[in-house]
Amino acid sequence: MYLSYVFFYTCDRCRSDGKSENEMNNLDEERSNNTGVSILSMRGGDGHNSYATNSLLQRRVLSMSKPILVKNTKEMMTNLDFPKCIKISDLGCSSGQNTFLAMSEIVNTINELCQERNQNPPEIDCCLNDLPGNDFNTTFKFISFFNEKLTRNTPCFVSGVPGSFYSRLFPSKSLHFIHSNYSVNYPSKVPEGLEKNKMGVYITSSSSLSEYKAYLKQFQKDFTTFLRMRSEEMVSNGRMVITLFGRNTIDDPLYRDCCHHLTLLSDSLRDLVIEGLVSASTVNSFNMPFYDPTEEEVNEIIRNEGSFQINDLDQPQRRSTHAFDLGHSKEESSLQSCRAKPGEKEANCVRAAIETMLVAHFGDAISIDTLFAKYAHHVSQHASCMNKTSVTLVVSLWTAVSDGKSENEMNNLDEERSNNTGVSILSMRGGDGHNSYATNSLLQRRVLSMSKPILVKNTKEMMTNLDFPKCIKISDLGCSSGQNTFLAMSEIVNTINELCQERNQNTPEIDCCLNDLPGNDFNTTFKFISFFNEKLTRNTPCFVSGVPGSFYSRLFPSKSLHFIHSNYSVNYPSKVPEGLEKNKMGVYITSSSPLSEYKAYLKQFQKDFTTFLRMRSEEMVSNGRMVITLFGRNTIDDPLYRDCCHHLTLLSDSLRDLVIEGLVSASTVNSFNMPFYDPTEEEVNEIIRNEGSFQINDLETHAFDLGHSKAESSLQSCRAKPGEKEANCVRAAIETMLVAHFGDAISIDTLFAKYAHHVSQHASCMNKTSVTLVVSLVRK
Repeated sequence: MYLSYVFFYTCDRCRSDGKSENEMNNLDEERSNNTGVSILSMRGGDGHNSYATNSLLQRRVLSMSKPILVKNTKEMMTNLDFPKCIKISDLGCSSGQNTFLAMSEIVNTINELCQERNQNPPEIDCCLNDLPGNDFNTTFKFISFFNEKLTRNTPCFVSGVPGSFYSRLFPSKSLHFIHSNYSVNYPSKVPEGLEKNKMGVYITSSSSLSEYKAYLKQFQKDFTTFLRMRSEEMVSNGRMVITLFGRNTIDDPLYRDCCHHLTLLSDSLRDLVIEGLVSASTVNSFNMPFYDPTEEEVNEIIRNEGSFQINDLDQPQRRSTHAFDLGHSKEESSLQSCRAKPGEKEANCVRAAIETMLVAHFGDAISIDTLFAKYAHHVSQHASCMNKTSVTLVVSLWTAVSDGKSENEMNNLDEERSNNTGVSILSMRGGDGHNSYATNSLLQRRVLSMSKPILVKNTKEMMTNLDFPKCIKISDLGCSSGQNTFLAMSEIVNTINELCQERNQNTPEIDCCLNDLPGNDFNTTFKFISFFNEKLTRNTPCFVSGVPGSFYSRLFPSKSLHFIHSNYSVNYPSKVPEGLEKNKMGVYITSSSPLSEYKAYLKQFQKDFTTFLRMRSEEMVSNGRMVITLFGRNTIDDPLYRDCCHHLTLLSDSLRDLVIEGLVSASTVNSFNMPFYDPTEEEVNEIIRNEGSFQINDLETHAFDLGHSKAESSLQSCRAKPGEKEANCVRAAIETMLVAHFGDAISIDTLFAKYAHHVSQHASCMNKTSVTLVVSLVRK
């Protein structure tokens, strides 16, 4: 039997005197690896058994807790005197539509309150946190759902923050509101000393008292750590709302009713043992990392930790208690298959939450389908159980204010955010397979070594001119996926560290924001966070987040960024220019193109690059720096000329081959044009000067060659055919665009086999016009 507690915390830093605080003391301990929680991600995707499909319980619990969520949001806004920028986080967000339900309630409450009080709505930074193994890709697909839930056109900036909430996730004093739903129940690891828990995955009436004490001790340790981490991240008078599975306060701490979801899991595993489908020893060695505390246990931990003050937990007249039932209500049935067998919906709900843990332990030793068929049967057997002690207890907490003043640390909102839906297919090829961008992006590594002197120089100048800020926010725009995502970021961080050491300055906290379109493979990107940490020369307090969205719109709150890097991304406009009907059998500008085609591409680039600069000017602090690398071309009299080795000329040649061989129609190829532009140095210079927000610090031109150097050959297959490495590099970058247009009309493998052949045919070309432009800018 268990309660579900919804505890509402408002938090206040005890120290709010504006002085520097060493909140990252004992960094090694506080930001511990917590590898034991790495398998606690929910089932990803949006299929039949995914968490996105089977998390209706959370929707019901949110409707229960909504009154206190709204109440605390209003109190937070009022007590902080309506800040101009609000940063909120959902910890343990998982994936699916429900990820955004609490966030949208908070945002809508803020909007309604501002309207009532005749206040300007703030900019809102919405941070979704879960473990690096969480399916952030699916989560970001629902951003449009989030926007639809909002009652007003609010400036919201969504980001994904991968990491364990038992470590620091955000810079000091940066969060205003935290929500967490059914996540803190899962500890950082399974407690030690559970050897005697035979044939039970969790505490049962037959467990030893030492087992209960071990689970309680682990929960006390982890929940205390959780509170301490949040106390360092939250502003004075911030609020925190947490929902937990819990249990009634009874004399027997071992008792769980027959309908407890983990009791049913134990029964189902026992069935498999009896039927000889899995060994008893394998089941006996599995224990769930979970704990369902009592109200008194939670109360005691909060009071002992000391950073937060409980608001309503001890005031029964303000308590709202609700019955808890894993089964879905009638209203929810329409959201799942009406043909579901008895107990199937409940089994799918539990499966979505814990399947990854089961697979990590049992592997192929059990059939997950068979296990949860047993689970559904046991649910149906206990459907008439009337002795359920499970309830949902909703409690609100708040913290005392030490100085009675708010902390308006953010800045004003300027203009609206553009939709820019035309760029949705510009993501690189995801994953880490043979044809992925992660495997075939060695060109970016070489270009980074080319731009490194400018990157280092501007980082140092930024730190010096800003007088060594205590917190730095940097972003890589168009980051894509793979190890190279973190190369520029690690250079910037290491430069900051070395400069601080040279000047005897304290190392700042660094907020590292990785941006790309929502369709980017952020899941693969987050797998390389350990690679990023290994690249750092010092143990620096860095907080990594993924920011899905087009950089032709606003991505960050006003005046929040200190440094921006972008590599080969601004070349891709928000859409293909209009008026390209006459570009027959060519995907881009060629010598045979009409002059109007060049003008159309230039006009689109001018418009988009100007928008890019304007958006960044609103987001950057004065004296902030931006380093951009672009594909460019030599300044020549003929604006149509592209050499025979230009990567898009080779693509046109390869598509033409498929037309000649009858593998695709000419009309299908004629209707495809690449959203791309390679400007001259003069064109880039003119746009920057005309936009007016930035001053050019450096503008360099370097030779460009798509081919890989000998030093890079060891990082790819030495058996690659001539031109294959170059073809794979281009394929990784543009395959999603080709598939979006051609679908099954062409074979991508065949196309890039042709491409590799053309590369090999032009290997000796000496008259190349492609160059790399490296530009550094200073925000005026």
